[in-house]
Amino acid sequence: IVIADCSLPDMPLIYANEGFTRMTGYGRHAVLGRNCRFLQNPPAGTTANAAGAGTDPEVVAALRESIAAGLPCVVQLMNYKRNGDPFINYLSLNPVHDTGGRLTHYVGVQV
Repeated sequence: IVIADCSLPDMPLIYANEGFTRMTGYGRHAVLGRNCRFLQNPPAGTTANAAGAGTDPEVVAALRESIAAGLPCVVQLMNYKRNGDPFINYLSLNPVHDTGGRLTHYVGVQV
């Protein structure tokens, strides 16, 4: 589980639970303050195969459209662990609005 702050530029992560750190290999200090899209490509300096690496652009576009509209979405994307290993991320992204209806956060649940 992660939480992104929509009031800040580039919607950085402000929370990541222990399950997220175990799944990705990144410690909290390495992810807080960053947008979660860094998982979409193998980290520099890893042995991951760069040819054809990365998340499907159509899936990324659908994700961005939902975020821009402040809507929930569920997608399946290729992500990469800290060591470069790929994994399939079943992401459920859920908006949080304040009492005035303003989008404040997104809660992401990764499986």
